[in-house]
Amino acid sequence: GACILWTLFALLILGLPALVHFAEQTRALQSLAFDELALRGINPISTDDSAFAREGLIGEAVWVHGRGDELSVPVLSDEDFQVSAPHNSLRLRREVEYCQWMETSSDERRRDSNGDEYTVRTYYYVKGWHSHPIPSLLFDQPAAHHNPLRAPYSNGEKIAPEATLGPYRLTSPLVSRPSTFKPVFYAPELLNGWFTQSAAHLAHGFVYLPNGYFYSAYQPSAAEQSARWALQYLEGTLFDYQLGDLFSQCNAGDIRVRFQSVTPGPDGLSVIARLADSTGTLEPIPTGADYPVGLVYEGLLQPNEMLDHARAETARTLFFARGLLFVWACVVVECIKVKSPDRYIYLAGWQRHGLTALMLTAISCAIIQHIHWGFTLSGVALLFGGAAGLFYIVQHPSIQFPTPSAPPK
Repeated sequence: GACILWTLFALLILGLPALVHFAEQTRALQSLAFDELALRGINPISTDDSAFAREGLIGEAVWVHGRGDELSVPVLSDEDFQVSAPHNSLRLRREVEYCQWMETSSDERRRDSNGDEYTVRTYYYVKGWHSHPIPSLLFDQPAAHHNPLRAPYSNGEKIAPEATLGPYRLTSPLVSRPSTFKPVFYAPELLNGWFTQSAAHLAHGFVYLPNGYFYSAYQPSAAEQSARWALQYLEGTLFDYQLGDLFSQCNAGDIRVRFQSVTPGPDGLSVIARLADSTGTLEPIPTGADYPVGLVYEGLLQPNEMLDHARAETARTLFFARGLLFVWACVVVECIKVKSPDRYIYLAGWQRHGLTALMLTAISCAIIQHIHWGFTLSGVALLFGGAAGLFYIVQHPSIQFPTPSAPPK
């Protein structure tokens, strides 16, 4: 147990800065690649034109838009459930959820009649849908809140090997770019011929519900139910009931599955890619920054709009990674408290703890930004701002944050 905790701790300390480093690197390489594309130029071509056959465009960056009726994609299907994605779907994703008990606890410090302190730990149990099974063997009440380890199916995704857009063929790396997933709903009468013959229905009892989920209720055997009652009697929970037992939406062990797909609409696709050959093959554009550029978006978007969308997506990823870096900084500050309690006077109070973590985050972001971008005004501002904030905290251990005054009576 201790080994696992230390491993998770090491992954947190080392992994979060590495995540920010990777996100910053991606943004820098993307910027260099897009600047190179701007210098080379992006050539617009049409699905009604055979201009790609001209030698001048082979190997060049091109932009093309095709309507939905010009798109053709091989059928994607799930063999376990014997269902298919909607017509011309580029991706089909299977999402599995498990009804499970989850245990939480809270500690309360109390004093006995002799004035000695002791801790009272109270356990709470909530039942709901989770993306993974939760082992219940180490619960405080494992029999009363038993999670059957039942997982006949796992999450999965299928991507079309290729697609055609008019006279052009999109290779697999381009087909996998769109990521706007939407739930798939099936007409019950269309499932009778296929789903009812599937392994999911015959072996695991899955049925289709109007909300789009395939549902399998857990049915314990008589021996299993008897053993559970016996264990509940031994742990003293045979007649214990919680609110979650009376108003439950599912039973522990139930499984539900739904499918989502990326299915372009009538507006079709807009693509920025490299015209690989005279047959119309489109593939990602190699760049000197070692960052292949291949953009595919649903609808009619001009090249500049597509590049702006890609920049915004990368910026959001970087912003999220920097937010996680603040969590990393909070852990580091807490380690300083544990390892050097004599110095923790400078960090006393949650306000100072958070402020110190924020300054440490700013310094870390500035260093990572400098590695990939060199000296920038924002990087220098982050570095000096964070360093000045830490210096002020250390030099003023008695700093007090204002506390809200009591409202007048």
